Amino acid sequence: MKKLFLLLSLWAISLVAAEYHFDAAELQNNERDTFWKLSGIIPGKYYISIDFPVGKDPGMEAFKRVFQHNGFYFKTTASGFRFENGQYHLTAVSCEPLSLDNGDLIAVSIVRNKHLNSLTLSSEKPEIQTPQMMMRPWNEELEDRYPVEDSYMTPKKLMLFIKNLSGKKRTVDLNVWILDYFGNKVFQCDKQVELAGEKKNLYSIPYKLAPSRSYRAYVTLHDDTGFKRTYSLGCTANDFSGMEKCFWLNEGWEMAEIKDDGTEKTRMLQSTLPANAKWKKIKLPAIWSSHIVFFQNTFVLPKEFESQRYFMHFNRLVMEGEIQINGQTAYHHTIAEGYAPFEFEITKYLKPGENQIFIAARGRIAGTVQSTILRKNVSVHGEVRAENHLKQGMSEIHITGTPAIPLGTIHVMTSFRDKTITLDLKVPEGMGIRNRVLFEGREVFHFEGKTGRWDKPVLWGPESFPLLQLETTLVDADGKIADVKNTRFGFREIWADGPDLVWNGHVTRMAAQAVGACGWQRYAGYPADPGQQRRFSYRDLMRGMVRTMKAGGVNMLRHQYGDSITPEICDEEGVLIAWGSMVPSQPAMQKFKSDEYWNNVTRNNLRQIDLEFNHPSVFTWYTGNELFATSMKLQCSRITPLVQALTKADPTRFVESGADLDLFGAMKIQSVHYPIPVTDTQHFPPDVYYWRNLNDVFVKGEKFPKGQTPYVGCVYGPRKATYGMKPMVINEYGWIQYCKPPHWMTAVDGDKIYESSYRVETIHEYMNKKSGEGHRDAGASVLTPWLAFSAGDKSWQYPCVEAVIIQEYSSFYTGTKPKFDVNYFRDRFGEKDVELYWSLERNGKKVAGRSERIHFKDCMTIRRTVYPPLDKAGIYTFRTGLKGECEAVRTLHVYDRLPQAKGMIITAETNLDAVKNDILRTAENGGTVLVLPRKDYPLWLPGEIRLSARTASINYTFRPGSPVLKGLVPEQLSYFYPDHKTGTEYFLKPRGGNWRSLVEAGGPNGLIYVGLLEIPYGKGRIIYSRLDLDVKVNPVAAILIRNIFTPRPAEEFKKTALVGKSGSVFSHLLTKNGVPFDIVKPDGVHSYPAALVDGSLNFTEAELKCLRTYQGKMIVFDPSEQFGLTFNTKIPDAVNGRAFRIAYEPSVAGVTNFDLFWRKQQLIIQDAAPMYGAPDYLAAPVCKKEITGGARLLTYPGVLAQRGNTLFTTIDFEAKDSYARENAGRILSTLLTNAGILVENRKKPLTPSVFMFKTVPMDSVLDRTLTDETANDGKGGWTDQGAEHDLRKFPYKAGVHDFRGVPFKIEYPNACVILSSKFRKFGHNEITVPVNAKADALFLLHTCAWTSNAHHYSMIVNYADGTTREIQMTGDVNLRDWGSFNADAPFDKEFETESICAWSIPVRHETFSFRALYRTGWRNPSPSVPIKSVTFRSMKRAVPILFALTLATEKNKVKTGNAAVSTEVLSEAVREKYNKLTDRAYEAYQAKQYRKAIALYEEAVKLAPGQLAAYAPLGACYEALNDYQLALKVYQRSIAVDSNQPDILALIKHAEKAIQDSKQKDK
Repeated sequence: MKKLFLLLSLWAISLVAAEYHFDAAELQNNERDTFWKLSGIIPGKYYISIDFPVGKDPGMEAFKRVFQHNGFYFKTTASGFRFENGQYHLTAVSCEPLSLDNGDLIAVSIVRNKHLNSLTLSSEKPEIQTPQMMMRPWNEELEDRYPVEDSYMTPKKLMLFIKNLSGKKRTVDLNVWILDYFGNKVFQCDKQVELAGEKKNLYSIPYKLAPSRSYRAYVTLHDDTGFKRTYSLGCTANDFSGMEKCFWLNEGWEMAEIKDDGTEKTRMLQSTLPANAKWKKIKLPAIWSSHIVFFQNTFVLPKEFESQRYFMHFNRLVMEGEIQINGQTAYHHTIAEGYAPFEFEITKYLKPGENQIFIAARGRIAGTVQSTILRKNVSVHGEVRAENHLKQGMSEIHITGTPAIPLGTIHVMTSFRDKTITLDLKVPEGMGIRNRVLFEGREVFHFEGKTGRWDKPVLWGPESFPLLQLETTLVDADGKIADVKNTRFGFREIWADGPDLVWNGHVTRMAAQAVGACGWQRYAGYPADPGQQRRFSYRDLMRGMVRTMKAGGVNMLRHQYGDSITPEICDEEGVLIAWGSMVPSQPAMQKFKSDEYWNNVTRNNLRQIDLEFNHPSVFTWYTGNELFATSMKLQCSRITPLVQALTKADPTRFVESGADLDLFGAMKIQSVHYPIPVTDTQHFPPDVYYWRNLNDVFVKGEKFPKGQTPYVGCVYGPRKATYGMKPMVINEYGWIQYCKPPHWMTAVDGDKIYESSYRVETIHEYMNKKSGEGHRDAGASVLTPWLAFSAGDKSWQYPCVEAVIIQEYSSFYTGTKPKFDVNYFRDRFGEKDVELYWSLERNGKKVAGRSERIHFKDCMTIRRTVYPPLDKAGIYTFRTGLKGECEAVRTLHVYDRLPQAKGMIITAETNLDAVKNDILRTAENGGTVLVLPRKDYPLWLPGEIRLSARTASINYTFRPGSPVLKGLVPEQLSYFYPDHKTGTEYFLKPRGGNWRSLVEAGGPNGLIYVGLLEIPYGKGRIIYSRLDLDVKVNPVAAILIRNIFTPRPAEEFKKTALVGKSGSVFSHLLTKNGVPFDIVKPDGVHSYPAALVDGSLNFTEAELKCLRTYQGKMIVFDPSEQFGLTFNTKIPDAVNGRAFRIAYEPSVAGVTNFDLFWRKQQLIIQDAAPMYGAPDYLAAPVCKKEITGGARLLTYPGVLAQRGNTLFTTIDFEAKDSYARENAGRILSTLLTNAGILVENRKKPLTPSVFMFKTVPMDSVLDRTLTDETANDGKGGWTDQGAEHDLRKFPYKAGVHDFRGVPFKIEYPNACVILSSKFRKFGHNEITVPVNAKADALFLLHTCAWTSNAHHYSMIVNYADGTTREIQMTGDVNLRDWGSFNADAPFDKEFETESICAWSIPVRHETFSFRALYRTGWRNPSPSVPIKSVTFRSMKRAVPILFALTLATEKNKVKTGNAAVSTEVLSEAVREKYNKLTDRAYEAYQAKQYRKAIALYEEAVKLAPGQLAAYAPLGACYEALNDYQLALKVYQRSIAVDSNQPDILALIKHAEKAIQDSKQKDK
């Protein structure tokens, strides 16, 4: 009988067509599991659905659903929520059909929910409304058919609780091996046991073991189906057998915590116990959450333990502690000593009989840090648990008894190359030592003195990991034994050979995992009470973690700052570690300045090497994480001596300062963090993943990377590594924050990324894998992705054997021989001859190919370049690989050359003004105009044309029916031949009007980048392209252009009919979005080709009949039940705020999941996948109700549904959040365009040359100077960061100055005002600036300090009619930090505003390259209503800094009586030339080239004397030369153009006073 089990966590949904149904009454129970037993079915394959309620609050989407069939875990999918009888219901559905038979058991284990409704089996795949991959299949090696999750061992017996998940009674082979501390087998048991089905089976195995300080048991279960799994358990034990004895002190403890009441007293170490302390019993290890904690215990040393000297050893104490024995302070552990183990002598503090130990400890004050050990939270026994967090804690303690003259610590240094063992120890004068090496209890080598040559040593690694026992005997001159010390070690040597790591003679590569300091504390203190049911030890769980990772492909752990148990387990399991005592990441600057702190750090690191030297698993001593020693002089002066000291203390290992490359030659390896950022807007895959241009080769000794990214991101500042000289250790690549889910992931996943938060996990893995391929291409020896470990297959990260075709292009002309570079990675030990091959197939027949024999050695990479001949048109398959080991495949599309398409093509060289009439006439008459990429897009061109910085190689289309894309599959829109790049400076999606995005790309802000934009005009269209349509080499370009100019039926967008009320909210929405309409009654719609209906109105049956019989395209907004629909008004938070497409209709073409994702623009994601259902990510609800029936649902939730020619929508187009309004506006324009409804474009760029300006006085609120002398003293000005970090170099004097075409008035001495923040005590919560004027636009001069990607403050426009408008100011959306790396980068995330860098100067600084101010423009949606005032309100995050505010009025609205004012609108050509002149002049002014700036400004004034923008900066140039006479004449010329310029009048007074002062000085 087959058995099936499903391990289910919570959450998932589906509507299933049932064939067999089992209800809740047929459920049976078994301990924690509930199961159905199948009967009455026809054997076969079925999809399984389990329905269950989740109560009134469905919670987050973060729960995992896993199906298990005979030990194998299946993916699940989920559909929408149902709300029935006051509860939400979900349905878990298997992704694949499973073979089922009568008698099979379906067992369900549910977290948080014990109620099940029904089980349904379907032979047909159930309809899934919202497909979501919740978890991929697990690695089959990690199946857990017989978990032993509650088992434990003691020095006297092994208690096995074996749970039989196979579903029936089974006989299994049980094999138990027990090894002692040195790896000697001390017990073996082989027997067959009967496991009853459906329950736990208890087996007790007693034994008597030889003395040892610890034991580990390996339990193997093997059944008749071939299933085999080994589990590991362990325990500590007192060992009194030798001259050096061990006594464990982990039992009998009491702990008392002191809660933090906010006072300094509860945050400082206290050496005396408060009177109100409450004790609770614990065992070690233990963790605590309070700042202050006390421990106490009593112990009596057994007679057998009697020694002459005693030492106490702490495996770990975080962070500060005072240890008292019998009332005397025996040791004080400082914070600077970090996480490392430590020991001290306690002989003088002990007394006969009972001894008391008292410990006062203080933990870190900072908050907790999420653990990242196991992404799926799976322990060694497969049990799913909640995460723990990094907390303060204390690990195991033992006491060592020694003779009077102990040997002390022995450092065992092994050399594979020299075949020697060398001991580093102190031998008392007049004494000698002799040594024996034992393996599995027998002697395999012996030598006298400190060095011995061993020609055939037993090696630890890289494939087997035997541990050895060194028995060292100290003898005096008479041969009398003074001490015998046993030391565990492994014989291994790892060294650098150029760029390679060599391990015992084998070149090796490492697949590493960042575990972190929190590793040991994940299981510390679990269980605290020995009487708890689960009695497995902390050591078991730590070993389980290591074994699980190793089974998943990991052979190195990094970011390890733990207790000595971790390397001990890694020694035994054969896993390397980067081991450190912990200098905190990015420590406070005062710590770097403290000699005392760094003396402690150095002493502690050296002590750790002394205590932990003999662990063969220690690959590198890790001094700290991201200390910026290559970026900052002070840090370098501290870290470099530390690295040198540790290298001297242990020359057999590497020493690593994380992210500091080779620390200017101080390190033997190169440590790289965050290499090759993959999310730069101008970078594109696959090239971005590589350290070189794909046409280049690496040269030994050169600095690299040298590809799209010219530096290594070492956290602070651009740096380069050196190729081929030292091994490269890459750590923390692919950090989830750098992948920026979900928006940035659209670059590689399109809008699928919004279907499920766990899609993020899949794409994160994909991006890590592609990055890893590039790092392997660069010769990296160690790869550590920033991705929490999964208990699944690790092959995505670092496959041992893999063929990687680097180039991704796939479309060619016949006769092309495209270049394909292939890396054949074979990271296995040993030598082997393997056949390397490639082949080319057309229509299933091989047409070309080649093979060769390659002699592979250890961990070897072979590179080949293949040029497959593509002689005929057709679809080809290109294959290459290592025969029998790996293969890579590409599908190639080959075309004959197409005849040149005929049509109106506007190239980059075309003078647009010269052909303006031709362009507009062609489109008006139903033709097509193609505008190829160019720099200038005059304002007269139809549509909103905005450029971004986005360069792309991967494109998508969401208009599958577009005739422009005919004959192409979506994949062909990506990776153009020959350089992958498909285009640069993509358009931003328009914010209004009629438009169609035909080809688009993802990027940092989601799917807003357009490569091919169609703007309907007249009866035709204008298609703007940012794609590289080179028809000479790219057949896709030729096909697109052919399709573009293929004649199409004329289309004309017309005014629509609105069935609604004048003045209603809905009519206002349409007016605001530029939709002209006629209000008609239902019987009047038939004369219109399209109609919009306000579905919230009540209609008569006759009116509804008119609407039902309407033949045109109809969109019903906010429909009600009268339209034959059903609704749900209780939408779970987990899906409200987003929706996603589940079906396609032409009416919704172009609407993407990104458009329907109304989450906050800036998602702060850490190591876990974002929970799209979390309230923190909610920007605004997409709808107030969802459609559930009566029409075909196009989205889930049902915010869009279609019935016949009618589209129903419940989308809330009046969303208040600015980001949601942007999405809503795009959706509305798209739907109306699809319906053929005219939408007028009211969004034009805020080009300064079309405005007249008026500055707003702000002197009443400006209260801060630009200079500061002493940092953090609460005095002075700017941001109180001292003289090195202020804006004293700001070049503008008091008066009106031009900032990129917009005048702002600069005041002195108080030039700015600062809003309140969490970083500074000073600052205003809000300020209000009086305006009392009308304006078409507002321009703001501002900047920010401590800026993050968050909403930092709001600008609130207060109108005279009492209404208000809030504009959010958000980091990297419309402002950046005043100290920035990318001040001049385009702002392409804006919807309501337009921002640029208004002023910047380069600076030499270790964290940024520019100091900058930014200009943000906002177009006033109510220009006819006077603005009473503008309020600036802080969000109390960063430090917003405001300088000036300017009003703008369009020139064609300005009326003036001055004859010199030109009211004529400049031609686009003149305006473009004018703007270029003033921009060049501004650049010259910034460079202090005042004469050059004057010439350019004068030329601009001569070109357009009626434009005011150039006069003020021209006068400023003369003032900079102290020529106030000429400055005065310039200001007077400006007044002659427009006398209503109070700012210019003020400048005139200033110039006149300067002239007068000069004359007075001359006198």
